[in-house]
Amino acid sequence: MNTNVDDCAPRRRPIRMCLYCELLTDEPVLVASVHQASGPGFGVYACPQCVEAGVAVPYSDL
Repeated sequence: MNTNVDDCAPRRRPIRMCLYCELLTDEPVLVASVHQASGPGFGVYACPQCVEAGVAVPYSDL
């Protein structure tokens, strides 16, 4: 059976909580990357509205 994964189901959009307003967003913007000595690090996200308002700065602009 030769099934392509893309044909099975639509992709889920990522859902993250905004660091600043604490609302869930399905359009997260990476604003920080936390590195750890043991274990994997993680990304910190903001919603597009907080980025547009100037509350958060995208990680790529730092």
